[in-house]
Amino acid sequence: MSSVIHPRPRRLSRIQLKQRLRTVRPQQAKKARTARRQLERIHQQLPKNVHAVFDPLEPAFSRPTHRRFVLLALAAILTLGGRTVANLLRVVGGLVPGHPTSFHRVFSRDRWTSSPLARRYVAAVLSRFAPRGPILLAGDDTVTEHLGPYVYGKGRHRDPVRSTHSYTAFRWGHKWVVLALLAPVPWARPEPPAGPFPESEVPSEML
Repeated sequence: MSSVIHPRPRRLSRIQLKQRLRTVRPQQAKKARTARRQLERIHQQLPKNVHAVFDPLEPAFSRPTHRRFVLLALAAILTLGGRTVANLLRVVGGLVPGHPTSFHRVFSRDRWTSSPLARRYVAAVLSRFAPRGPILLAGDDTVTEHLGPYVYGKGRHRDPVRSTHSYTAFRWGHKWVVLALLAPVPWARPEPPAGPFPESEVPSEML
């Protein structure tokens, strides 16, 4: 059986490499400018509710990074299964102009930090749902399993879902603590406490 042998690519000299870079870099810059214009056009066409949620976060990013971050966040809402960047890009399809690596760089190389982003996000949530009065919070922790030998920051945590009173289950991975804001709903009120009274005979002081 004959086999197909692919010839090795010819190695370019230093002068040939510089000449190729002179022609390739302007093309890449032109494609990047076109992608940024398309991102801006897509961002302007998003619904007002999306702008109300994500526009307060814009100062934490550069302008192109913010546009890509919004598309990835919307794709994460629609994605089922693993929410990797590659899977998010498959979901949104044609709404991601530019090279896919530009979206990977949002989390790997772009210059933004989570602390200013978290402060702006908390300020936006409080101004919208708790502009005045006391702030009621609820906390919860979730263990996510990561067994890889090179996972940064993993530890051995108690799994409250699989554990019982007589058995403690542990999982290797990260423990994420969720802090939620308890926002009052104007048209709802707390249910009366359960007791021996029928609902129509609950004493008024218990309502």
